Formats: sequence, C-alpha cells, structure tokens
Amino acid sequence: MQPTVRLASANDHLQWDRYVLSHGAASPYHLFAWQGAVEKAYGFKACALVALDQEKVVGVLPLIHFTTPLRGGALIALPYCDVGGPLADDEMVESALLHYAARLGADLKAWSLDIRGPRHQGALPSSGFAVEEKSDKVRMLLSLPSSGEALWQSFRSKLRSQINKAQKNGLTFEFSENLHAFYGIFARNMHELGSPVHSFAWFQAIFENYGQRAKLGLVYNGRQAIGGGVLLHTDRMVSIPWASTLRASNHLSPNMLLYWKFLENSAEQGLALFDFGRSTLGEGTYRFKAQWGAKPVPLVWQTVRLAGKGTTGRQDQSPSKSGNTAGPGQWKRALAARLWRLLPAGFVDRVGPVCRKYISL
Repeated sequence: MQPTVRLASANDHLQWDRYVLSHGAASPYHLFAWQGAVEKAYGFKACALVALDQEKVVGVLPLIHFTTPLRGGALIALPYCDVGGPLADDEMVESALLHYAARLGADLKAWSLDIRGPRHQGALPSSGFAVEEKSDKVRMLLSLPSSGEALWQSFRSKLRSQINKAQKNGLTFEFSENLHAFYGIFARNMHELGSPVHSFAWFQAIFENYGQRAKLGLVYNGRQAIGGGVLLHTDRMVSIPWASTLRASNHLSPNMLLYWKFLENSAEQGLALFDFGRSTLGEGTYRFKAQWGAKPVPLVWQTVRLAGKGTTGRQDQSPSKSGNTAGPGQWKRALAARLWRLLPAGFVDRVGPVCRKYISL
C-alpha cells in the first residue's frame, strides 16, 4: 500500500524522533534537533517529510530549503553534515519520500535536491532530471565494545602509548558546559586552516535543541583549555561533528586524549557505533581515524538537478559519477584558504560566520 507523504510540523517532533531512534541506519543528524538548530541559527526553513501508513510513521526525510544570495535555493538532506538521507521501512516508502521531495523542490523553484549519505534503496526521481553522484569520500565508523576497558585492550601498544603521552604531559579532560572556551579554540583553528567558522549562535542552537543528546568535552593544560569537541548521539550511534586543538599545543597530544575520552565514555554508555566523520582515503584525517580501528564506509552524495534556476532540466536516466579527481574548483578553494589565513583574526571572526552560513558542507 502506497504511504501518505506530507510535510512534517513541530507537532511531529516526538513521533519523528521515536521513529529515528528505532531505525538501524539513523544518525544523530536525523533527529529533529538538527533541523531546529539550522532554523534557529541560520534562518533556513525546514521542509522535513514524513511518510505515514494509517497514522503510523513508516519513513522520514529531513530537508532544509538552503538559499543563497542571487543564486536561489536547494533542498538539502542535510546541510553542514555528512548524512541525512531518507530513513524508511522499505524501498517503496523511500521512493515515495524522494519523489515527493523532488516535486516539492520544483514547486519551490529550487535548483537541486541533494541527498547525502550511504546509498539508499529507493529510486531517485530521474525522469526529466539530471542525476549526479559524488562518491570520493568515506565515512569512518568504529564498532564499540561494551566497556572502555575492552576498547583499551583492543588498541595497539603504539596507540596506547600516544594516549599515555598526553596524560604524562599533564593534560586533563572533562565534560563541560563552557561553550565559550570551545568556540575560542575552534574559531582560531578554523582561521589557521583557512576556512570560515560557524557562528557562536550555531553551537548554542545545537545544544539547546539536542539537550542531553549533545556533549562538550575539553582538554586542559593546567587551567588553559587547548582542545575540545562536540558529540551528538542517538541510542545507538555517536558522532563527532566538530573537534579542534590549538596548533601550538599539538606536541602535547591533546587530540589523543580528547578522542580516547570520547570513545571510552561512548563505550561505557552502551553506544554501539562511533562515527568519526568523513575523510578522503589515504589522507591525514583518514589515517588518524583508522588508527583507532575505524573502517571506511562509502559516502554517496546524489544531486537531482531540478528544472529550477540554474539548471537545464535535461533527462538522464543514469547517474553521472565523479571520483577523487582534481577539478577546476580545487585550486580556487586552496587559493581562497591561503588568502583567508592572511586576514586578521578580528575580521574573520566577524565575517566568517556570515560566509559560513552559505557553505552547506
């Protein structure tokens, strides 16, 4: 029987989250809180879809109407994170959600429908639209044992010695509510990386919307916070969307202590899967995550080019694919990062969040 698909409202919050928490493929980003944080901090409208079978939720698709000056808008599932595609009872429900999303996007005159995550089972709407596929990134996932001690014993001796080095250097860790301390570290690190930083209001909105499902951890050298990260979790999976350390303190190994304490706590809390986030095979972040035992899972980001502004609306029944090749935009991004690093901190602190709002990655 074909499900009924409609736009979700705030009244669907509880049953939405109940469904997400029961679904084996759900991530913390699928919770209603992520869309709420996007709306509150950046003002983009949530267009979440819920599929019903006689009032019972059988599928959800979180969507944000992501608009940029001059160019128009896109429907994205989801911006600012790695995954956010449909969760459904079966392929038929998934297809119904995706087709409804395409029609909604066309009605909104969006230029595209972007689905981020592992490959889904439902058919993307391709009739009359071009479908593009990008699969050059992986998601690094670690299955957690039932205790921190078991996790510690699973590590190689070299990894354990690196964690011990941080503690021998006098570093300490604590879960904290000091968001200002984390943001100072994060903003400075993003400037050094050459990338605009999220607004402080974004992180405030995350913690307000996620409540007890969000945690902030800080690493200290004496009384100075030199590293920190944010965890979001469902009943099964924990994700670390943001983590940073002060570059001048990296010789003390704060990152090793930060990740160990996050992993240990997650195992002790009975969470089954730790999501380190996306990486490119073979690069530095990939190797860092792999040393903890994380395994790569392909990320497949698909884009349906709708017949809106900036699209051709051409028909293409098979997705075009892009691999890890140097495109024309790569050198431009590298140049922009280099120039951003040269700008004064006061300037990027003010302007960075304004720019970051319109970067969906």
